[in-house]
Amino acid sequence: MLSPSMEACRRYAANNGNVLMRYQGGFWAKREWSGPRSDAAWFGTPTVEALVKRGVAEYTDWQEGRYGRFPIELTLITSGESK
Repeated sequence: MLSPSMEACRRYAANNGNVLMRYQGGFWAKREWSGPRSDAAWFGTPTVEALVKRGVAEYTDWQEGRYGRFPIELTLITSGESK
């Protein structure tokens, strides 16, 4: 079962090509998002991590940073896919 915020994030990703991108500051939104951070159309890393942990989504791109690799793209796992 998903929390209301996880379900909102899942729906948002589904409505935006099944992909979310990580932006500077550690928040996640649709590809090419340019709204103000006060816009409600973004999600925090804990919500995104919860979707991955529950098998609803997976990280599909990574970036090398000062402290190692970190995810920068999340893709929903559709019902026809399996890990």
